[in-house]
Amino acid sequence: SAGRLLLSVDAGIGIYAAAAALDLDFIPIGSEWYDLIIPAVIFDSAMIGALREVLADESFKQEIVGLGGYSVEQTGALRWTT
Repeated sequence: SAGRLLLSVDAGIGIYAAAAALDLDFIPIGSEWYDLIIPAVIFDSAMIGALREVLADESFKQEIVGLGGYSVEQTGALRWTT
């Protein structure tokens, strides 16, 4: 009927957490790393300090791990400065 979209798929690209939330099968095909680049002029600001505290917090990391499919081994780590 008009206004109703029916969609059927056999496979797609997505993340484990989304597949688990929808009770779908999941086959990993790779890993991705994400880095957050912060300009030096704001690195010591209160806003970035608060962000870094959250990223370093163990309870936050456990929430992320609980989603499934994520590694938090390097979360909050300072990787490089100039």
